[in-house]
Amino acid sequence: MGITLFARKNDEKDADEFWKNREKELGMPVIKKTLAQVQTEKNGVPIWGILYFTEKALYFQTFKSDNWLALILSSNSGKDGRTKDETVEIPFENLRKFELRPKKNGFFNRIFRQPDIVDMEWIKSPITEELAVMTFETEGNIAEFISLMPDN
Repeated sequence: MGITLFARKNDEKDADEFWKNREKELGMPVIKKTLAQVQTEKNGVPIWGILYFTEKALYFQTFKSDNWLALILSSNSGKDGRTKDETVEIPFENLRKFELRPKKNGFFNRIFRQPDIVDMEWIKSPITEELAVMTFETEGNIAEFISLMPDN
């Protein structure tokens, strides 16, 4: 009996099924998605998730996992190092800023790949006009992602 290290076909099937179910839950198609990480203030450890949008809202979804770095850092601080299933939904009418930061120039920045960084700001509570902010490092073509987002 052998062990399969890379089960690409099953992973692809699982991903397709996940997105079909997600679109059914949302009641509309997901237009674009990308892998992203956000730096949390809780423990200073980045949380990976999927950044995606429909015609009505932007989402950042994380999944339950044990983050080994967070577990190490949190063991000293008494905080939990696990991420959880969580989805932040931001209706486009509440989104105030979603901007790609310009990349820095310089010798090392030309040699080493710089991640795309996006700054996001939205109205967390329309009643109090309280603002929330997140900064993401993203994978993939974030410029294309932004270009496909609806203008509001």
